Amino acid sequence: MAKQKRGQKSAASEARIENQGATLRDRIGNDALEKLKEVSRTMRQEEEQRKAAERERKITEQKIKEKNKSFADLFEESNLDWKKFK
Repeated sequence: MAKQKRGQKSAASEARIENQGATLRDRIGNDALEKLKEVSRTMRQEEEQRKAAERERKITEQKIKEKNKSFADLFEESNLDWKKFK
């Protein structure tokens, strides 16, 4: 009996292996695959646009911050050692 059960398991495992051999591309149709690729492209483009807008926002924010610095802020940022010039 044990040998018969083993034989049945191997047939089932062979069927599973054959099903696993088929890739997702093989299982879905070309139309669905093209739609998925298009969605992927649009999502990638939207992400790139969002990142570009964020970079642009940071640059303009930094320029505004630099423009509005007071004399005290500029003085604190300077690396000059005034004791050297006495």
